[in-house]
Amino acid sequence: MQLLSLLMLLATACSQEELPASGNSGYLSLNVAVGDVKVNVVRTKAFELPEVEIKIDILQDGAVYDNHSYSLGTLPAKIKLEKGSYTLKIYPADGNSGPEYDEYTKDFTIEEGKTTNLGTVEMKMQNLGIALVLPDGFDDWFKSYTFTVIMGETTQTLQNGGIAYFDKPETNNFTYKLEAVNLDGETMSMSENYLKDNTGRPVLDTNTIYVIQYDMETKSFVVR
Repeated sequence: MQLLSLLMLLATACSQEELPASGNSGYLSLNVAVGDVKVNVVRTKAFELPEVEIKIDILQDGAVYDNHSYSLGTLPAKIKLEKGSYTLKIYPADGNSGPEYDEYTKDFTIEEGKTTNLGTVEMKMQNLGIALVLPDGFDDWFKSYTFTVIMGETTQTLQNGGIAYFDKPETNNFTYKLEAVNLDGETMSMSENYLKDNTGRPVLDTNTIYVIQYDMETKSFVVR
């Protein structure tokens, strides 16, 4: 994983489509998508975004109605339901770590012989990530390293290809530090501050992964 709204319903109004009569039943039409997270580097084996599991429940009277609980992969194009009032609930599944997604709920009504179309609900990541990408050959020069990111009052340590997630800070900056020991036992220490200023650097935003890359030739970092 993204600029965005917390949760966006692209088709907010329920529309009704006439269908052949089918007892006391009607249909729900719905599409759910996880919005693309903004990342300014090509995904490689050293850097992959984690899989996010989203659950979709159809509730009635506060409980899941007749086993109508789905994941993104099992959500059908149309869901047959008895006529009546329901609540749609979309939320991140237990076990998701790092990326945060808000819960989305919407009340809707099923009418006999009709389809209630809720359009597309897009889920967006509500926090931001900092990723570390070290170049090939880094381990040939350094036998150990520690990479630390500080944003606000939160400090996290990263390994190559890893992502640390943070709530959006009140200020648009973070600090990162690399301490590495080379093959001769000498210690290299570098610390830099990424700060929004007047040079065109963007405001830190959610639904975004900021990738810190180290360049062996220049011995410096670049944030993308």
